Amino acid sequence: MLLKPSDSLKEAEKLGIPVPLWSFEPNIEPPAYVKADVAYPHKSDVGGVRRAETKEELLKYYQEIKERFGSAIVQKEVKGNLELLVSMKRDRVFGRVLVVALGGLLASLLKESVVTSCPFCEEVFEKKIEGSRLGELLKGYRRIRVDKECLFSVLEKLCSAEAETFEINPLLLAEGGCWAVDVKVWK
Repeated sequence: MLLKPSDSLKEAEKLGIPVPLWSFEPNIEPPAYVKADVAYPHKSDVGGVRRAETKEELLKYYQEIKERFGSAIVQKEVKGNLELLVSMKRDRVFGRVLVVALGGLLASLLKESVVTSCPFCEEVFEKKIEGSRLGELLKGYRRIRVDKECLFSVLEKLCSAEAETFEINPLLLAEGGCWAVDVKVWK
């Protein structure tokens, strides 16, 4: 069963995975996103995500989305240098498996991913990404600065998730941290 976005964010918080400040009320300073708190249909496919730059927009979008979908959350906008898709899936044969892929616009264009098993091992992961586009980006290609230790910490924590699938897309990497912006958990 796919959990609602708010319940998925709570699962990430329980694991100690950093998430942007969020609330069930429009009490976060813009810029922020107002999102429908529904598991289905995908909120971005049905107009369930709006970016607010002012307090007035935030209140307006919050009311619109709450009326249309029944429930809404507000999430502070965060900035980063690289978007990744990271997920953990329980496989009947291989156990818990991690997937790390380029996220955002690069995902469709480059279609690059790395699969590794739990428990997470930095050395094995580093060998798997060596020479790949993902590896180059994580090393600082064209001065892209990211916190690899934050990524590694998230991957370790995903291995202990009590879920069938735990997906973060995007995991936004910055120079001094990372944030699980959009989280989907299947129990």
